Amino acid sequence: MGLLEALGLKPPRRQATSGAKADLTAAGDAVTGSARATGESAGPPAAPVDKNRVGYDTARAALQKLVDGLKAHVQAARIAPQIAQAEAKLGDADAAANTKDYKAATKHLVELKTICASAKTVADGWVAYLRLYTDMKSLGMSFDALNDPEMAGKLQPFLDAADALANQTPPDFAGATKQLREIEKALAPGFKKLIGNQKAKLQTMQTMGKAVQEFSKKDIDQAKVHIAEAERALAAREWSVCRQNAFAAADLVGPGVRMGERRGRYDKPRATTVAAVEKVRASAAVKQHAAALDKLVAEADALAGYDTRKFEQGIAKLDECARQAATWTGLAATLAQHTKERSAADAELAALDQHAAAARVATEREAARQQLAQAAQLATAAETAADPAAAWAAALTAITRVRADLAVAKKLADSLGATGAADSAAAKPDDKAGLKKALEKLRADGKQAAGAAHAKLAADEFKRFDEQAAAATKALADGDGAAAATAITAASQALVDAKTIQHHHAQFATNVGTADATMKALQKSPRAAKIKARIDPVAAAIADAKAKDAAKDAAGAMAALRLANDAVTAAKKADEDRAAFDTYAAELAKRVAKVADAAEKTALEGLAGAATAKADAIDFADAKKQHKAIDVRLDKGALEAAMKAKPDDPKIAKMAAKMVANGGATTVDDMIQAIPDGGDMRLLNALAEGRYGVKFKSGKPLEAKPVSAEFPTGRPAGDPAKAMKAVCEMFSTVPQDIVKNRSITSVSYEDKFGGAGGAYSPDDGAVSMNGRAGTIKQRFGANQTNKGQQQLPADVEADCQPIDPAKQVEYLAFAAAHEVGHGMDD
Repeated sequence: MGLLEALGLKPPRRQATSGAKADLTAAGDAVTGSARATGESAGPPAAPVDKNRVGYDTARAALQKLVDGLKAHVQAARIAPQIAQAEAKLGDADAAANTKDYKAATKHLVELKTICASAKTVADGWVAYLRLYTDMKSLGMSFDALNDPEMAGKLQPFLDAADALANQTPPDFAGATKQLREIEKALAPGFKKLIGNQKAKLQTMQTMGKAVQEFSKKDIDQAKVHIAEAERALAAREWSVCRQNAFAAADLVGPGVRMGERRGRYDKPRATTVAAVEKVRASAAVKQHAAALDKLVAEADALAGYDTRKFEQGIAKLDECARQAATWTGLAATLAQHTKERSAADAELAALDQHAAAARVATEREAARQQLAQAAQLATAAETAADPAAAWAAALTAITRVRADLAVAKKLADSLGATGAADSAAAKPDDKAGLKKALEKLRADGKQAAGAAHAKLAADEFKRFDEQAAAATKALADGDGAAAATAITAASQALVDAKTIQHHHAQFATNVGTADATMKALQKSPRAAKIKARIDPVAAAIADAKAKDAAKDAAGAMAALRLANDAVTAAKKADEDRAAFDTYAAELAKRVAKVADAAEKTALEGLAGAATAKADAIDFADAKKQHKAIDVRLDKGALEAAMKAKPDDPKIAKMAAKMVANGGATTVDDMIQAIPDGGDMRLLNALAEGRYGVKFKSGKPLEAKPVSAEFPTGRPAGDPAKAMKAVCEMFSTVPQDIVKNRSITSVSYEDKFGGAGGAYSPDDGAVSMNGRAGTIKQRFGANQTNKGQQQLPADVEADCQPIDPAKQVEYLAFAAAHEVGHGMDD
């Protein structure tokens, strides 16, 4: 066997008639082949060719390539000893070949080839191993980054065992790979569970009702794609692909379920609201308002749309629309009645204008005309009023009052037939018979009127009537028709004046009785003295009305009386409000009386006095605020007692929530910050839960560590209370984004030394914080730099500029706000 064949490098031998002759020919061809090919003279015979040297050089060149390949290998550093050994063997082979000891040279080259093959196997083994190792380790790190230390902990022992096997001499890649493959067995259940969770949420999304499914269709379709790819990758053991798609699905279905629930909470009132709008559209009296209500529904839909997702704002818009729709539906009867009353009033005024005695009631007709014009203005304003119910009630009342006045005017006009006949007769003074007849009827009518109700109030007018009637009688006896006509005209006017007073006073008398009765009832109220400011205007208006009636100012009397009736409404409301105030004040007084701390008791009594002063001033809104402030202080005392007696009492969170509902959010914030560093986390978490409406929890603090290589300055013990207070201090600046945000379901904290940060889980809406308060400060502003580089662009919008660029913010708090932002983005 030749050298190249021994090394496995010689190509197949060529056929030859004689082996020796062929070898010689081949060797000679290497030197003289060129000359032979051209037929030229070869010249003097060449020196004999050393076939062994040629074979050695060829073999050496091939092996040199193997050595060069090892030196260029990505894992060359790990096989450096083998490379050095190979290069030494190559030197040994060259030395032997140079002494023509080709047997020894061949032996060295054969050994060199073995070294190279072994080294390459090791180097390639490292490549394959490290690729798998890195993949597995990165997966472990990804679980750790996602706050799943349990899963990461399961992987580390396998990684350590694999690393030990790979680094032994020689490396046991088979064993190391087996250890890494064990990680797959550990990962598979976790991935199956992860994918199963997303499939369950997807199923939930698909069973949320037709409207929600239509809303979520894009998310559902995309989630299906990710879940299918995750399952495929799981089966193919493509862990990174599996993880990426599983979490991509989680980013869709986790928020998707919450979005679906919130959209469902929107769709239900939407259906009710649309039905309410249809009722408005179906009513002839209010159908003109349906278009405005449709616009509100459209605005709500825009808020609750797929791209906007402001469901709660949309629901608020629907609530407003439903409220307006209910108002208009409830007002349909009022508007129909108003239309009917207005039409009747217009007809009655028109008829009165054509009445035979129209001239005698011109004042009444003109007053009615003005009142109808004012009523029309009220009706127009009511269409766009903030409180259309009250506005339309006022418009209807105005029309009702006009009709009442028109009824009196018509009754008065109807009663003036005799005066009209008298006036007609007086126009013909030569017709003495006609004058006499008219006078007789006039005197009979006057006698009847003088005996009717309320005649006494018109005594002067009746006296004047009698005098003029007597003068007319005498003039007729004297045959003086002209004088008789003049007297009859004056008597007729006197009777008109008397009857006008009678009719208007009758209207006044009928209404003043009701006003008097209501005022007397209010004056008998146990709270009369306390609401005197509301009763006095009623009494004053009634007195004014009576004075004007006595002065025969009919229009003024009725106007004052109607003002009194309007004041009655305000007085009744004040009486109701004062009753509610007094009842609650009595309840608070009992609680205040039990306060042991004299100074606190005095302070609470002062607040109660301030509330009473507000109520006495008929400012019940502010009085109620004062009462709530007392409530909060009393509840604070009760809460502090509960915290001291039983720190794990579940009522603590509920008591804090009640305080927040009564306007005591700032008080609860102060109580959170008042818990000392190192304080009881049960209390802090319960207060925070009551304040923000989501579950708060915290892990155990890390223990202190002495100075070591890992902790050159030592590691202080953790303080979850200090950290959670920093988080809550930030939350107190954006409470509405937590309390009202259904995508933040819980807040947790884990003590961690050396840094601070947080995470938001789209899967379940949980905010998780870690780190320590006070270890890092974050500065904001245009001058913020890092390693000399500006951290913000020059064109930051004005609304996004920091309020105080020089201020440093607690980084843990900043991270907490950041995670709240993720919840807002959900």
